[in-house]
Amino acid sequence: EYVDADNYGWYGPAMNIHRTAFAGRNFEYYSEDGVLSGRMASNAIMGAQEHGVYAYMKHFALNDQEGNRTSMLATWSNEQAIREIYLRPFEGALTEGESMGIMTSYNRIGLQYAATNDVLMYDVLRGEWGYEGSIIDDAMSYTPYYGVTEDMIMAGTNIFCLDADRAARIIEAVESADDGALLRKLQESNKYIFNAL
Repeated sequence: EYVDADNYGWYGPAMNIHRTAFAGRNFEYYSEDGVLSGRMASNAIMGAQEHGVYAYMKHFALNDQEGNRTSMLATWSNEQAIREIYLRPFEGALTEGESMGIMTSYNRIGLQYAATNDVLMYDVLRGEWGYEGSIIDDAMSYTPYYGVTEDMIMAGTNIFCLDADRAARIIEAVESADDGALLRKLQESNKYIFNAL
């Protein structure tokens, strides 16, 4: 029997790969195979969306450990492996499952923080895959990430776990910006949020 629990957002499914047997979230990720993970997640996402639940698949991208993940962890790989293995489940869930939500990850990819990586957000997600949904941060209240909110907006992150100080910083940054780029990105963020809804 279907019971309405008044829950409309699901921070899942978790889409990362079993990169190592010691990864802290292997219990939550589907498998070591990107295609299989994408197929399984697509069906879970479609099932959730049939009942009005928005799936924010996570953690985009290359999240592969829990220890020190909030301490500027850097994950290293090459483009071929990233595309063929680590992005494959996300791509499948977007193209087959038509997910309208993505949650970013805490880690850096190489030296660049994942949620500020405009190549991932715009070139791959929005450009190559045609993604029109929203992107949420992963509760960026940890001190090392506190100062990158504006960079996240410019890279395409649309929804933030904000406290009053971070919200005030965004407003101040928009009001003090000369070229209006940050304001345009916030307007674009609204478009993607409304698309998801």
